[in-house]
Amino acid sequence: MAGNHQRSRYWVNSRIQGQIIGRIAFYWVLYHLVLWHLMFIVRYVGYQAARMTGEVEYRSIGEIYTQFARDFGMLVFCALLLAPIFIYDLTRQTHRIAGPLVRLQHSLRQLIAGEHVPSVRLRRGDLLTDFQDSFNQFLTFYAAKIAHDRAEGGSQAEQDAAVLEQINQLRSIIDQHPHAHPAPSPVEAGQPIA
Repeated sequence: MAGNHQRSRYWVNSRIQGQIIGRIAFYWVLYHLVLWHLMFIVRYVGYQAARMTGEVEYRSIGEIYTQFARDFGMLVFCALLLAPIFIYDLTRQTHRIAGPLVRLQHSLRQLIAGEHVPSVRLRRGDLLTDFQDSFNQFLTFYAAKIAHDRAEGGSQAEQDAAVLEQINQLRSIIDQHPHAHPAPSPVEAGQPIA
């Protein structure tokens, strides 16, 4: 994925993006609930102070809350109006983290499958570019190690075949010289131990 390609999807990892957006949305709602109720408490305390001095007549808490809701209801409307914009922008921002992680995960799966993995290039604006640099350093190291291992001893299958051949040669030497074998133990010979 080159640096300037336009994204076609912004929701790429439900686990990462969902948890981040869910947590921020929770605190956003909590903030508004706390703000709303603290504002009401301030209004109610002000009403009680005015009532003690005789400036206002008695009103029930329900009447005070209804008047408060009329006075400040626009705050709730604005918060709800901004919520979709807030969530959309959060989705785009979390993709700047989740997108690179998905890209690096895909490259790791290619490595595990034994495929060639070219250097990873994240898009402009993505976060985690320090991981991109570290991952590309690892790819360079890994490619050099594979080339070195192949130059030294061939593939793992070739090394395994060479070891098996040596074991077979040792077996044939042992079979040719039976007197070189140590006598079997009673357990190996199938005799009971007295």
